[in-house]
Amino acid sequence: MSLTPNSVSSMFRMAGSADNPSFAPTVQVIHLKKIDNKGGGGEERWKVILSDGTHFLQGMCATQLNSLVHTGVISQHCILRVNEFIVNTMGSGQKICILLGAEQTGPNPGDRIGSPVDITKVPGGGAAQGSAAGGGAAQPM
Repeated sequence: MSLTPNSVSSMFRMAGSADNPSFAPTVQVIHLKKIDNKGGGGEERWKVILSDGTHFLQGMCATQLNSLVHTGVISQHCILRVNEFIVNTMGSGQKICILLGAEQTGPNPGDRIGSPVDITKVPGGGAAQGSAAGGGAAQPM
């Protein structure tokens, strides 16, 4: 299963899937981490980093997707079709993609596809196509 070219750049510039309901990109989860719940209550939260093989962006799974994490559908290096998402801008100005709906689209390749760079480090904030100047691939946390 191939990843949707330039999908991270497109997602980064959108407010969410409502901007283009037919846009359902295929991306790879290159990082998955449980986030500590600072208040101690409520449901667990999962941080994800999504890649199109060229760029990556930070994100979170909405709590309704927790079951997909527990069953292994959403896992490190898995391939997902993102059916619904929103992009929130934090107080710091950082953009976070919130996955609201996703489904597995193929087997987990077991490794990262491509050498993606952080979309926030691309000149023009993701407006440019291709890889970032400077050559080195930034590594997610």
